[in-house]
Amino acid sequence: MVLYLNIKNIFSKFVENNVMNAIRQFVEVKNHSFTVTLPDDFKDQKVEIIILPSEEELEIPQWQKDEVQRRHQEYLKNPSIALDYFQAIEDLKKELL
Repeated sequence: MVLYLNIKNIFSKFVENNVMNAIRQFVEVKNHSFTVTLPDDFKDQKVEIIILPSEEELEIPQWQKDEVQRRHQEYLKNPSIALDYFQAIEDLKKELL
C-alpha cells in the first residue's frame, strides 16, 4: 500500500500560533568546545541546544531516490491522492487493531 500524506496539515495543526525557528549546523569540536554563529535576523534571547554526535552521511540508494521522485511526480499530477496525516493514522490503527 502506498500512502501519500499531506504533511502540510501536520505542521499547521502543530504550530498554528507559534513560529518555530530551527537552525541545524554541523560544527567541528576543538578542545571540547565549539562556536555557533546565529543569523543576523535571529531575535530570540533563549535557545535550547541539543548536542548529538554526527554520524557519517547516510547513503540513500538510487532506487529509493527514484521511487520518491516517482511518487512526488504522481502527487503533482493529482494532489487529491494525498491523504490527511491524522486520518491516515486512524485508518491504519483500525486496520491493524
